Amino acid sequence: ACCACGKCTDIAGWTSNDGTTCSYYSEHNFCDGHGGTGPGWDDSFGTFSKYARDGVDASQACCGCGKETTTPTTTPTTTPAGHGACTDREGWADSDGQSCSDYSENNFCDGHGGTGPGWEETWGSFSKYAKDGADATQACCACGKGATAPSPQGQGACTDNAGWTDSDGQTCSAYSAEKYCDGHGGAGPGWDQTWGSLSKYAKDGVDATQACCACGKGATAPSPQGQGACTDNAGWTDSDGQACSDYSSNNFCDGHGGTGPGW
Repeated sequence: ACCACGKCTDIAGWTSNDGTTCSYYSEHNFCDGHGGTGPGWDDSFGTFSKYARDGVDASQACCGCGKETTTPTTTPTTTPAGHGACTDREGWADSDGQSCSDYSENNFCDGHGGTGPGWEETWGSFSKYAKDGADATQACCACGKGATAPSPQGQGACTDNAGWTDSDGQTCSAYSAEKYCDGHGGAGPGWDQTWGSLSKYAKDGVDATQACCACGKGATAPSPQGQGACTDNAGWTDSDGQACSDYSSNNFCDGHGGTGPGW
């Protein structure tokens, strides 16, 4: 119902090859909302693709598992002449010897520059394990390499608001380095829920989601003439009376069909 929550529709009638439905995947926390496995998925089950039916697995069929968060809208995976195609940095491994394939297979990252369900918070940030000046987010497609790259001739490029800080003096670079935000207007893994919402720390009416590219500045702007714009279902509330605006302001959802830090 809500755009802020990644309004999406499951593929009607889809089940995995063992008969499991999208609602079952969601209810049992089998997935994380970004195409990766969730806390309810046992490693012994293998990968989602193992249970694909007719070439479609849960990450492609189910909104709760990341449908539409990684699927191109109108173009094939590799765009004409290779524009926008992503390739892992050849031969890269982090300072511990972990390769891009290791990061992907172990769900260390979420595809948007953030940590995934396989990454332990005690390990610190990706940048701690950078090698030759590059960490996983800069070397590995599965970890967000190229995810925020400007389009040809710089169209759509994003620039942080010059000189902006929040009401506590935190800069855009601090938000990015500490992973306070997720790149889509929501709080990131480094943000403590007790701090409240990002908007609480707005300065001169501008918070990090409006000032910082790493926090989603421009990420949800509608395309020309409003094409692709999203509208909440008019008058919708959940069974507890919470409206879409409540879900958004309280960070109940992450914009991809998954729960947010406020949930």
